[in-house]
Amino acid sequence: MSRVEFRNLHHHSAVHLPTGRAGDLRLHDRVVTRGKGAKLTVVTTFDAIFTFDDPFICAVSDVPDHGGYFMPEDGNAEVIQLIADFPSDAERAAWLEALFDNRAG
Repeated sequence: MSRVEFRNLHHHSAVHLPTGRAGDLRLHDRVVTRGKGAKLTVVTTFDAIFTFDDPFICAVSDVPDHGGYFMPEDGNAEVIQLIADFPSDAERAAWLEALFDNRAG
């Protein structure tokens, strides 16, 4: 049996520095509990989801790391989100520091 909990939910406005595009940044800790008793395991990942205010079109080879995109008929990618999960809060914080600005607390 598995149970998933989302903790420490945060929402910020931010700018993706490599593209200069604004968007919505959501952070949460995902805690997955499996098993029971002596076989209980708990795994936490630290997730970040950035949704661009205005999706943009680029070549598939130019999609940013962790990019979520659709493939329009012309063969380019319509980038809508960046979705990343990390094994530690420190790694997520380093990723956020490197790629985003204007995070309001």
